[in-house]
Amino acid sequence: MCFCSVNQERKVTLLYNKFDYQGLLISERKTTKKTNIIAMIRLSRPKQWIKNIFVFLALLSSGDIIELSHIVNSCIGFVLFCFISSSVYILNDLIDINADKIHPIKKFRPLASGAVSKVQALVLLIILCSISLILSFLFNYNLAVVIFIYFILNILYTIKLKKIVIVDIMVISTGFLLRVISGYVVIQEEISLWILLCTFFLTMFLGLNKRKQEIHTLNSDAKEHRKILNEYSEELINQILPVVASCAIIFYSFYTFQVSKNIWMMLTIPSVIYGMLRYQYLSLKSNVGENPEIVLVNDVPFIVNFILLVFIAITIKFI
Repeated sequence: MCFCSVNQERKVTLLYNKFDYQGLLISERKTTKKTNIIAMIRLSRPKQWIKNIFVFLALLSSGDIIELSHIVNSCIGFVLFCFISSSVYILNDLIDINADKIHPIKKFRPLASGAVSKVQALVLLIILCSISLILSFLFNYNLAVVIFIYFILNILYTIKLKKIVIVDIMVISTGFLLRVISGYVVIQEEISLWILLCTFFLTMFLGLNKRKQEIHTLNSDAKEHRKILNEYSEELINQILPVVASCAIIFYSFYTFQVSKNIWMMLTIPSVIYGMLRYQYLSLKSNVGENPEIVLVNDVPFIVNFILLVFIAITIKFI
């Protein structure tokens, strides 16, 4: 009796341990799957999507800012640009994976850290790129052309153009120009040359600050991480920054004086100047130049100024 009881107890214990082990395996698989999904989302860099707000610049500068169809079309353009820009970020991470592994910050990215495999990244790239190109073609042929040019430009940038001093920054700025142009395309408004010039120099201002911060962050390892950084120096960038910042402000001022349909748009100039100076201050004080999106979502004075700028611009449209 006792012997049978012991055997039964052992069988129950083994059975329990078996189920417990299987349950643990299932739990671990669920956790791994969840972690992988999160890593895939991080790989697409949703935090960078805020850069695509340049698509709405055309809407803000148009005379029909509250036109529902314009708002909807601008939102669609924004989403499609988010998809294509994410595919570009993934492509860049695939090509720069070895350099990112030695970067003090970028080494934590999903691909560089090994959280996402190259195959998974490639599949996600193809899916996002296909969705963006196909839907944009169905929605607006001209938008599809702009998005396709943006994608090809970034392929050329990733392969070759990012290795050419100054040209690398100009290509990045051209990418933002294409965002603005897409905004005009979807609402079928005449493109403002002054807005394009302002955007080009404004984003050059941001790009140069990013290069400067990369040099500061990497120090002696800058050349190993990215060869183009060998062609830049803080002294060179400090000489170029005032030029591009002045051009951005001047061209925006020309827009408010000559192109905008209301002369009171000049009231937005102080907000534009403050925004640029605030960003420059934070780049030097808090070392955020390498990630401008941090300023856009975390710095309260900058956010308040941006909201004020948009409020003034919208209010003036109704005067």
